[in-house]
Amino acid sequence: MTQTVAEAKKGTRQEMAKTPPYAWVILIVVFLASCSVPINMFKVPPIAPVLMQAFGLDVSTFGWLMTSFTVVSIILAFPAAGIVNKFGIKRVMIVALASVTIGSLVGTFSNGNAAVLLFSRFIEGIGMGVFGVSAPSALTAWFPKRRLGLAIGVWSMWMPLGSTVMLNLAPALCGDSNWQSVWWAGTIYTVIVLLMVIFLYHAPNAEQIKMAGNDDSISAAKAAQLNVRIPKVAIVSICLIGVAFLLDNITKNGSFNTYYPTFLMEVKGMDMAAAGLITSVTTFLGAAASPLSGFISDKLGDRKWMVVVGTVMLFVAFIWAFSWTTDLGLWFVVIVAGVFSSVLATVVVAAVPDIMGPSVRGQNLGLAVLACANGIGSAIGGVALGYLVPVFGWSTGSHILFLPILAVATVMLIVAKWNNRAAFDKLNAAQEAQNAE
Repeated sequence: MTQTVAEAKKGTRQEMAKTPPYAWVILIVVFLASCSVPINMFKVPPIAPVLMQAFGLDVSTFGWLMTSFTVVSIILAFPAAGIVNKFGIKRVMIVALASVTIGSLVGTFSNGNAAVLLFSRFIEGIGMGVFGVSAPSALTAWFPKRRLGLAIGVWSMWMPLGSTVMLNLAPALCGDSNWQSVWWAGTIYTVIVLLMVIFLYHAPNAEQIKMAGNDDSISAAKAAQLNVRIPKVAIVSICLIGVAFLLDNITKNGSFNTYYPTFLMEVKGMDMAAAGLITSVTTFLGAAASPLSGFISDKLGDRKWMVVVGTVMLFVAFIWAFSWTTDLGLWFVVIVAGVFSSVLATVVVAAVPDIMGPSVRGQNLGLAVLACANGIGSAIGGVALGYLVPVFGWSTGSHILFLPILAVATVMLIVAKWNNRAAFDKLNAAQEAQNAE
């Protein structure tokens, strides 16, 4: 009975919670800072022919320019959770943005040396590993639970919108051979958002935390003091969802975004600008779908089936992604891939507090799993299709890579349990009672 009353009070407090006005400033700053990652990441695919010629790369080795960007994010994913807990979100974001800036500058002056350019992409990739954990954690602290899906949805536009900008801007800046201008554009943008983080970002104070109804969250320090544990069902669920998210990212984030401009140019005869524009439509649609999917998931209260449906729709789209023969087939692939890949990225991140409970340490662990999954999936996807296409062709090669893994991902998402807060509360209530003794 006592637990029921406590849960009722907790629910009432969350229903009455309001979004602190400055939370929207934080959302804008975090979003724009996060956009520095895809803006610098996706300056490579739309000017592939120019880079291949300037650095003497073929299709398979070219893919490493994208994969190298994600390798560091894989390495940093789990350490990033602990680093954020120890040093704070602001300091970590500043270091990440500084790394992206330095990496971009190194790449600018690589002077046709492929090894130096590849090394610069590793440095730039630090931002991707860090923002995947720090940005959602920042929003979770500022926004009430019932508005978190919308906030995460807006933030989730960072990847599709940033890549859309660069997929269209890069060919215009590059022209026939001036690829360095694309790198300068990425550097200048990153410096601007770095200054925004320094002067505008700060953590919520006690009053703002209470207004958002987040005063029941268990801080990392308190969790360590109380030896707060995470129930087994939560660990199993986040692992299943993480692997499924990894498989999803191999397809759209990794392979499709990297190779689709090349496919459109080599197979469909499009020029560089047209291929970049077509590919960017998928990312633009993803940007538009992100806040809407977050809002819908807030209203539904059950995020699981949105992700399952999104994965099934990607399966359908990738049957024809590299084998369409009509304009209708092209636009079906572009629209479905763009919209539903965004639904996956948004709703999975927004579900972390329900999967991992109110502990900040647990939530950061969940975000680290997803960031690592995103990085590994993008890295594998960035090179895998490049090795399959020369042997099997674009159509068969893409089917071999995409369809089995999307089927497996769907099963994993269905099996996982998406709301473990009751198990978390039960386990840690018993732990607190034991500590009290």
